[in-house]
Amino acid sequence: RLAFALRIALARLIASRRSAHAGVLVLDALPFLDASGIASVCAVLRGLTEFRSILLVSHDDRFVDAFDNVVTVVRDEQGSRLETAA
Repeated sequence: RLAFALRIALARLIASRRSAHAGVLVLDALPFLDASGIASVCAVLRGLTEFRSILLVSHDDRFVDAFDNVVTVVRDEQGSRLETAA
């Protein structure tokens, strides 16, 4: 959770130093979260209004139901493809 908070703080700091609006926040792999941690992360992400878009990359299926837009990368014998769910 601390690493998650630091990532958000760093994104805000970089945006403020450049006097730019950080339109997109990209978070990769938030490991080792229990159910409470997942719920907390989702609540924080929903409350971040300064970012136009938030991209969370995760292998944890527990995040899927928490968001309105989900893109899943599926790999099979033919290669990788994207699946979207609304």
